[in-house]
Amino acid sequence: LTDIFEVEDSCFFFIGSIGVGDYQPSIMTIVAYVISFAAIIIETVADLQMQQFKSIPSNDGLVMTHGLWKNSRHPNYFGEILFWFSMFLIHFSVPTANPWLVFCPLTVFMLFQFVSIPLMDKRQLNSKPAYKEYMENTNALLPIFPPQPKKINAIYI
Repeated sequence: LTDIFEVEDSCFFFIGSIGVGDYQPSIMTIVAYVISFAAIIIETVADLQMQQFKSIPSNDGLVMTHGLWKNSRHPNYFGEILFWFSMFLIHFSVPTANPWLVFCPLTVFMLFQFVSIPLMDKRQLNSKPAYKEYMENTNALLPIFPPQPKKINAIYI
């Protein structure tokens, strides 16, 4: 929900800046807004799917493998990271952009990739036996291009 208010704030900034000087929204600005709304949808849908899954008592101890969770172990994190990169793109599309702000979404990505995801995966491995197989067959973040099954090299005589 806080993401929605952040997009709203940036929309007001953007709309207010349209009439300032000769500024015209660029293709990058429009693409960045599309990405931000897609990110909010991804994060919201992932959270709602997990909430619904957890609300069924018989799912206790099971791994969520449906919806966005089929191809990504953390689609909600993916949505969050995508959202912050879109905020950088929105900022970067205005003439007064500060390129050093790229470190903000990069920091968010690194925190998820190297702190939150490993901690969550470890917790899930300890409480759900099927999670190991899920990890081996499902990307951590990207909900596309699932990992290929590992081939076993064997020598036949």
